Amino acid sequence: MSQEELQRNGLVRTRFYSRSLWNHLQRRTIEKTTVTHRSAVSMPARAVTGSSKHLVKDVQSSEGRTPLSVSRAICERLSEVLAIRTEDIDPSKPAHVYGVDSLVAMEMRVWFKEALQMDVAVFEIMSNRPIEVLAREVVLMHV
Repeated sequence: MSQEELQRNGLVRTRFYSRSLWNHLQRRTIEKTTVTHRSAVSMPARAVTGSSKHLVKDVQSSEGRTPLSVSRAICERLSEVLAIRTEDIDPSKPAHVYGVDSLVAMEMRVWFKEALQMDVAVFEIMSNRPIEVLAREVVLMHV
């Protein structure tokens, strides 16, 4: 339901919906109510997965492994794991801002290991450093 519909029905949207961890619930209700605008609201899962695979291939090559490309790949993976749009992830903010907890950090660690052949500690993923700084440190650590 939109904010206007909630107000018309005398309901109040709780504050936890505004947190990035629960953002997908709000988008899901928007998708159900606005079928005609569905493509503008969310991307199909295949498109996200395909672009992520493309980014991973770029990052796997030694010349493609730049802080910017690793940062984009991290944002793509976070968008898949957290079910949020890639455009909503700002690399200048830490990952925990988007709801990354220890379980998601473990998922990201496995992804770093399998897809990028990089060993990144869970504490580094959950740290208060922005995603772009994490990407830069990962690139420098594995040169």
